Formats: sequence, C-alpha cells, structure tokens
Amino acid sequence: MTVGKSSRTPLKHWILNSELGRLVGVFGNPIAASKVPAKASPFLVVDLCAGDGVATEDCESSPAIITKHLKWAASRGVDVGGLLIEKDANTFSHLQGNTECHEWLTLIHGDARDWVPPDMTEKQAGGGFPIMASVSDHCETRGINLQRFRNHSFKETL
Repeated sequence: MTVGKSSRTPLKHWILNSELGRLVGVFGNPIAASKVPAKASPFLVVDLCAGDGVATEDCESSPAIITKHLKWAASRGVDVGGLLIEKDANTFSHLQGNTECHEWLTLIHGDARDWVPPDMTEKQAGGGFPIMASVSDHCETRGINLQRFRNHSFKETL
C-alpha cells in the first residue's frame, strides 16, 4: 500500500482537521484563550507518522492540515511549533519536498518511538488523539503510552 492511500485516510484526516481546528480556534482567539486555565505555549503539534505530505483527491495530507492550522494560529500571535516525524528515508525525502517551510516547523527523519515529549509545567495544556490506519500501525514512544489515551476522557480535563 502506498503512503496515505488507505480507505481510512479521508476519515483520519477529517478527524485531525476538525479536532485540531477546534483546539487552534480556542488558543487563537484571545477572548476564548483568556478563559482557559491552562496555556499552550508553545502550542505544539506532533505527527509521529507524517508520511510523504502528498494530498489525495479526497483530502489534504496530515502535514498540510497541521501546517494550515499552525499558520493560522501563528498569524494571531500564538506561539506554535510543529514536528513531523517520518522513519522511511524515501518517504521522508518526499515529505521534505511537499511541506511548506516555516521557522516553527521541524521535519525529522527518524523512528517516532525514539521521540520523547517535552516536559510541561503544571499550567500547560496537554493532550493527544492517536489516529492510525490500523491497530498494528500504532506508534508508541518512550514518553507516550497509547493505553493512557484509551483510558482517559479528555472532557475530564476541561
């Protein structure tokens, strides 16, 4: 199977676009952000399996979705960061050619299981939504255990 071409890709990208748009909408709106007790500084989005960055006829790529939302937030003064990780050398080469360059966006050729999330202060917001092609495709890093996400309701933290 080629990268980003599974039958589940449009749904995964719709979920990513919707949820990331909702989060960025809060932190990118000064009135809404002032009502949130936790702050996202920087507002960091990490794609553990970024792929080649090529859009399909059905949807944008996940790197393009992430870049679109972070660019919007950055234009409103939000401190943002994006991290796109891809382990396959050929796929990473395509990702480099298909991704907009921004000072706040970092592309990493490596195994996402080696990535360790940055430490957070008690006033920083944190969360995640693992979106994968299949259960066997999940990527757990030393710092992220997907079982925690499966057992946690993010509504409890709001």
